Amino acid sequence: MFAAVGFSRCTHYSERQTNSVTLRFDVLLDDCLLLELKSVQAVLPIHQAQLLSYMKLLDIPVGLIINFHELQLTDGLTRMILAGANQ
Repeated sequence: MFAAVGFSRCTHYSERQTNSVTLRFDVLLDDCLLLELKSVQAVLPIHQAQLLSYMKLLDIPVGLIINFHELQLTDGLTRMILAGANQ
């Protein structure tokens, strides 16, 4: 009924070696969705730039920033799409 979904995560961070650069991301689901988990007052442009950089380097088409500092989880979601990735 349910398909297995591959994911990469560790207790604190997952790491992947890419061109001799170690990337530290929170959760990677099935090589197509990258999650960055935050608990900050506000999601800043630097957080979005970090996610976009990881998406480009790993060739991941969709990324989400989830900010757990919001009262409603839906208010803390930021979705980013990288056109042409993972084709």
